[in-house]
Amino acid sequence: MVIHGFFRKPASGLLALLLVGAGLATALVPPRAEAVQYGYAPEHYENRLTYGTGVYFAPYRTKIYTEPDESADPVEVLEWSPKGSSTTVFSSERQSFSHPETHFIAFFPTLEVAIMSVISDDGEGWAEVVYDQKREKTGWVKLRTVMSEEETVDWPKHLGHFQTWLDFMKYNGKAAGIYWLTGVSEYNKFLRQSPDDKAQLIQVQMIRRLKVKHIRGNWLLVEIMDFDRTTPIGWIRWRDANGRLMVFPNLADRKSPYIMGFF
Repeated sequence: MVIHGFFRKPASGLLALLLVGAGLATALVPPRAEAVQYGYAPEHYENRLTYGTGVYFAPYRTKIYTEPDESADPVEVLEWSPKGSSTTVFSSERQSFSHPETHFIAFFPTLEVAIMSVISDDGEGWAEVVYDQKREKTGWVKLRTVMSEEETVDWPKHLGHFQTWLDFMKYNGKAAGIYWLTGVSEYNKFLRQSPDDKAQLIQVQMIRRLKVKHIRGNWLLVEIMDFDRTTPIGWIRWRDANGRLMVFPNLADRKSPYIMGFF
């Protein structure tokens, strides 16, 4: 089923937010929404999203069950289209169209990316996802790893897979770069010499670019290109102790639309 909705013109790129104090500077690296016709990803640190343990790359038609049992009737079927003008999702439960933000924490249809939060998995080919963020509804989806080739023959390789947040950040952060979510404190944006909140801060000039080099737990080792064209390296947090994301990969990067680690 092909869903057609209204076309939303992408917002213009944000200016980098710079902080200079005590010889230190940090920057907000904005998502490059102008690279695609339509799409969104998390923007605010203080949001009400349930992130869970990982992400599920939802297929064009996603069946959701009350339990990990394909013989049961699905409690919900979500359908979306990889067309640039498609900004709605059809919900069988509501028998109506709804906005993708109700179901997906990130959505770039032209890049064939529709991401749902995963809160658990049974280790046998099923994952429990949040299929309605506003009403906090959850259900089970069958993972591609236990599907037949006939079911998935026309899908891009990443659809139907589950990734932990650690793997998602590793693959996507390295491939596309990252940006800070608004509301993260300026202190948390400083580079540190080691992956520790109390580690010594690293002096840098105004930041032009953040490049992920390595991931260790809740920390990213990043290389910075600043306005002096030096490239200091240091650590930043990518999620807090409560599992809330502080940064997000720049999925809208026109140079790396398929960056899920399955290619």
